[in-house]
Amino acid sequence: MQDSFRITMSATTCLLSVVLVLFLTTTTFAKRELCHNITGTCLHGKFHCANKQQVAFSKRCDGIEDCEDGTDEYLCEHDDDTPLFLRSHQDRHMVEQASCARCECLATLASVDDFNVWYSLAQASQTDPIGLMTGTGAYGGLTCDTRCTKTYLLAFYKKSFVCRGFVCCTRQRECQHCHPGTLVSGCGARSPANRCYA
Repeated sequence: MQDSFRITMSATTCLLSVVLVLFLTTTTFAKRELCHNITGTCLHGKFHCANKQQVAFSKRCDGIEDCEDGTDEYLCEHDDDTPLFLRSHQDRHMVEQASCARCECLATLASVDDFNVWYSLAQASQTDPIGLMTGTGAYGGLTCDTRCTKTYLLAFYKKSFVCRGFVCCTRQRECQHCHPGTLVSGCGARSPANRCYA
């Protein structure tokens, strides 16, 4: 009876040890596979760079620019990784203002169409002082019309003067293409010249 009890206890201890090891392994793996998703571009087990390159989740915000355009290190210093385009306008504006302060050295440009995972962030981005912010008239300073813009040109910036470090700001530089009226009702007569507005 005592031997049977010892065998049962030994088997139970062994089983609990295996369960604990499995739990710790899967928990560690899950932590490693989390992706800082403030850009909203962590999809299908990969972080999608603005230039359509893909890197492992573990490369996102690791202090090394793994994307050729450096976008895997963009907005890593924020605790809340809720995608910007899902936030209120006020909250998004506060994050962008803080991140874009003294961030005026152009690092790269990326053409982002409605098939690119950066499209939602492009729609929510502010106007670029060098591109869309310039000009006068009815459209001066306006962002592209989010309903009718098919392709944005996004400008990614690094800190001013030194032009080193990580990408710290993104802005709408141009409205490159508007949706044709056949795809989106009411967009047919619009053009990049009027920022895809009527």
